[in-house]
Amino acid sequence: MCGLVNQDKESEDINRKVQARAFENLKRHLGDIPSILYYNAPLKDRRTGVTRIADMVWIHPHAGILVIEVKAWDYYYLANCKIGDDGNIYLNGKNERNPVKQAIAYRNIILDLIKGSNYPVSYVVYFPNLTREEFRNLPEDIKHFIPEEECIFRGDRNVEDLYLQL
Repeated sequence: MCGLVNQDKESEDINRKVQARAFENLKRHLGDIPSILYYNAPLKDRRTGVTRIADMVWIHPHAGILVIEVKAWDYYYLANCKIGDDGNIYLNGKNERNPVKQAIAYRNIILDLIKGSNYPVSYVVYFPNLTREEFRNLPEDIKHFIPEEECIFRGDRNVEDLYLQL
């Protein structure tokens, strides 16, 4: 059975609402799989002392640890975005951090925390409002910014796709 840890503080942010829905969806699909799914998991970076909050961290005793960065972005949002010279995404001047870089940063914090362990740690960006087909129709610069092989999408098989990421 999947153990659940919800660290959410009430928020009206649309991304938080999508994260909560994604958490409920994954929780339902993980059902009887012996694992732990953390929501809004605090990760303290030992090098900087800063605590960062990962959207989700899934721990499976045999497969490893998977950082899941959830984005509420849909096709229309991404199709209208521009990639800046700084490697971030912009829409109408609003800056969004690169979700792949965010997930990698969380993964690296975990790797540092379990240093010396052979436990595998990976990451994925989850787009519950974007299908794989919609993603493939996005402009090339967006697809380069967020590589498809590092993502799961609405309509993907979820649990099976998560296992493939580990």
